[in-house]
Amino acid sequence: MMLVAALCAGSLSAQFERGAPDSKRQQHNITKSDYADVVNDNFFIPLRGGNSEVILTSKTSPFPAYKGTVNNPFGPQIGTSGGSVQCLEYIDGVLYGVRYASGNQFGTFNPSNGAFTIIKSGFHTQGSDGASMAYNPVNGLTYVFPWTGEDSMGPRFGTVDLATGDFTTIATWALDGQKTYYAAIDEDGICYAVRNLSNQFGTIDLATGNFTVKATLSGITSINYIQDMCFDREKGDLYWVGQADFNSIYGYGYDNYYKVNKNTGALTILGPTTIPSQAFRILTWFQNNDCPTVTNVNAQQINGTKAKITWTAPNETSGLTSYKIYSGTTEIGDVPVGTTIFITGNLAAGTYTFGVEAIYNNGCDPVKVNTNLTIKTCDAITGIDVQYSADCKATVTWNAATGNPKYNVYLDDELVAENIETASYTHNVTLPEDTDMEWCITQVCSAGGESELSCKTAKCVPSPPCNPVTDLTVEFFLVQDIPCAATLKWSAAADMPDAKYNIYKEGVIIATNITETEYIDNFAGGGITETWTVKTVCLDGEAEGVDVQGICEIPNIDEIAISVTIYPNPANSTITIQVDNFLKVEVYNTVGQLVETQYIQSFDVHTYETGIYFFKVYDVNNNSVTKRVMMAR
Repeated sequence: MMLVAALCAGSLSAQFERGAPDSKRQQHNITKSDYADVVNDNFFIPLRGGNSEVILTSKTSPFPAYKGTVNNPFGPQIGTSGGSVQCLEYIDGVLYGVRYASGNQFGTFNPSNGAFTIIKSGFHTQGSDGASMAYNPVNGLTYVFPWTGEDSMGPRFGTVDLATGDFTTIATWALDGQKTYYAAIDEDGICYAVRNLSNQFGTIDLATGNFTVKATLSGITSINYIQDMCFDREKGDLYWVGQADFNSIYGYGYDNYYKVNKNTGALTILGPTTIPSQAFRILTWFQNNDCPTVTNVNAQQINGTKAKITWTAPNETSGLTSYKIYSGTTEIGDVPVGTTIFITGNLAAGTYTFGVEAIYNNGCDPVKVNTNLTIKTCDAITGIDVQYSADCKATVTWNAATGNPKYNVYLDDELVAENIETASYTHNVTLPEDTDMEWCITQVCSAGGESELSCKTAKCVPSPPCNPVTDLTVEFFLVQDIPCAATLKWSAAADMPDAKYNIYKEGVIIATNITETEYIDNFAGGGITETWTVKTVCLDGEAEGVDVQGICEIPNIDEIAISVTIYPNPANSTITIQVDNFLKVEVYNTVGQLVETQYIQSFDVHTYETGIYFFKVYDVNNNSVTKRVMMAR
């Protein structure tokens, strides 16, 4: 169905938002205080509830037009119409009207700038000057009601083709009693009208132009002209403006604002009778089908040269699906319901117009609410570096800017330090391990604003432990064919179950990546003091070394109390130990590990792996001699 509001001279009908609460559609009692102030005795307006827009046009050159709202009807001037606009009718989103300029002209009125676009010139020469129009929502025709005619036939009632402006006569009215200037058609297609000279209220047969009297109006003093009639289609109520005291000093008298019972013609006066209408021509109400709008739109520069846009959600949220964010005319974001903040990327210096639209799913037209922001900036920071301590506290450094700069520091878009004067910052908060974090620095510009963000992403990766060994000892023993050997033993590095170790003697490395906690140095120097060092192998080097010193004293062979023979050597199955007063034998591998202890002089060794072993033989007096034995397969 077409969206229509009756809008001709003095029209007070308003179409309200679909689905608006009943409180928004209530008709308020009109008092003098509800009227706007007279502006140079040219304009006035009775106010009603609702969200419709208001158009005021003047019949005084240069024919300015004004656009406002019910709460602020005398809004800014939107332009000039180029002539005195007699009537307007709002049909399917377009304002159609008749302008008195160089002969009556039929056309459209632009409510954004007041411009009038001619569809047909010389409209009056077709037999009707077009005092008012009314749209019939039942048959889709637009009817024209005349003030005068242009020939001897008298004023004519008929229809107008909105596309061409061509007028089709339905009936010709005599100038006495029959003439009906203003009428209104309700949602059922019934046309209500008043015969101005006889004060008869009734209906017009739109097919024939015949008038059926329903009542003779009473309660109107002096001569009364109906300025216009309009329906509030939401409620079905009928309103009109009537002139009183026609011969007053103002020339056009005063206007009364009425509500009329469309069945009986009974009138209820809603407006005062003492506001002059000298230059009053048209009061236009029409629904704009605009969606509810956001409020309190604001933009501020944050985090360098980003813009933070905030707003307050509309009061009406039923059907609200999202918000669209604009920079100028370009859409830059789509924000879900429940969020009233949007942050842009880095922006160049300059002034920006940001807008927010509330998007609904009920077919209404989104309305963008704008705000302006000037981005100020200066030279960006360079050379950012981030270092973490062992407990994951960050120190950020950067190249100092020239002059006496101040800086802001951001961590993951959150301001953590403001207006600091040094080119470094320590964040004394332990941060999560193995988590990427973005550190950004801006220079605070002397003229206001900040430089563009300069950023570096870094995460705290804790170093694995690098602990030294403990309990390092050295023992010496004699080996056949070797004057002296040293066995180093230690306790593993703490918290490093898979640690490896490097072995040094007199500062020279002699073994690397040892996985055990023992090591045999087969080439200990006899009779001299030597120093061995064990260092834990770490991810990025070595732990602090642990030292042990010792001296291998080589005994005189003649002083050895026992004589030991082991055979066969090399061996591969059974081995025999020949010694007097045998007690036991301890078998060690080359890294000093005890392989086994035997208390018999002959035993099986076929499970030994190929290599060198050390057999330490004891007699009952606890004297010992170590022999080297080769296992071969």
